[in-house]
Amino acid sequence: MTRTCEAPGCGRDISHRARQARTCSEECSKARRRAEKVSAASSRKVLFDTEGEYFEALDADRGYINWRPQSKTRIMLGRVQQILEEYSEHLPLTCRQIYYRMVAEWGYEKGEMFERSLYGMLKKARRAGEIPFHHIRDDGISGGTPVWYTSIDSALDNWGAWARNFDRDVQEGQDVRVIAWCEAAGMLPQLERVAAPYSVPVYSCGGFTSLTAVRWIVDTCLTSDVPTVLLHLGDADPSGRSIFQAMFADAAEFLADDQEHEGQRLDARLLALTREQIDEFKIPLDPIKTGDSRSEVWRSRGLTEKAELEALPPDAIATVLRDAIEDVLDMDLVEDIRAEQAEDRVTLGECAEVAATAAMLEPAERADLLDGRATIDGITFPDEAPEKFWDLVDIAAAFGVDR
Repeated sequence: MTRTCEAPGCGRDISHRARQARTCSEECSKARRRAEKVSAASSRKVLFDTEGEYFEALDADRGYINWRPQSKTRIMLGRVQQILEEYSEHLPLTCRQIYYRMVAEWGYEKGEMFERSLYGMLKKARRAGEIPFHHIRDDGISGGTPVWYTSIDSALDNWGAWARNFDRDVQEGQDVRVIAWCEAAGMLPQLERVAAPYSVPVYSCGGFTSLTAVRWIVDTCLTSDVPTVLLHLGDADPSGRSIFQAMFADAAEFLADDQEHEGQRLDARLLALTREQIDEFKIPLDPIKTGDSRSEVWRSRGLTEKAELEALPPDAIATVLRDAIEDVLDMDLVEDIRAEQAEDRVTLGECAEVAATAAMLEPAERADLLDGRATIDGITFPDEAPEKFWDLVDIAAAFGVDR
């Protein structure tokens, strides 16, 4: 049976070559692979204008993929799956943990070559459904810190403080859901101060794209009944633009397959650093010295300089983020919820005070309080107390018994 070269425009006879060969030469092999990448990129559901600061990411997978790994890769995948099963009580594992377990348990040679091969396989395996997304973390997403109490008194005091500073979700009832992402993890505290009054969470991946982070964005969109607006702040350089482009395009590809209704969609907006901001604030520029393909694309379009987000004055960054949030949200609705929040704080503060005191009572005295036959040090049951108030009393009482 005659076999011909699969490279575009070739067609030479390759019947004499090995059965698995698909092209007649290395040059044709490269041409075939590029044609496949171009074809895959053209079928993407989210495309960027590649005439400006963006570029065709032909090598990048987007969304779910059909994956047919070679036998050697299939063996590696099986070993990774065994490691995930072995440490199932400790999931998710990081890519780095899997790397070291593969070296220790299966004898793979430690080094950049194996690391690159393994990490690439882990990404494809998750996109292809071979490994659940939540079994692996490859991100540097910054998160919160748990609260630990030093005593029962500190816990009860904290309840009171929490009640008096209770925050409502002021995005409730909005036509969109807003989240913010920043390339520089060190800027999170200052951005959180700006975004917190609007109930807008701020995250960072520390300057690189992460499949775990992308999947988190997708899952956030899927848990909302309204579109999600992602506000992004990053450097004005090939890497910064690539992070924004890849994060949005990849998440949108997943959403196109997973969404249950039209409301579950993503709108990504680049807030900073823009060329207009560079000119307005006279941001100092540095030459692009890297030689990667993204930098080459920029240079070919006359973009030879870059700038960092952190060169923008902090007050300007705060203003950019605040204005963007207020432009997206219905601020009348936000103010209505804030007014209700003030009333809720008073009610919860009274509840917490009574609950903390009730915890110290004997069971019979607490029963009188529950039946409305008693007051505590002049503190009466709040008229507008939520139904869950007495659950709080019971919890506090449990602390009192243990004490």
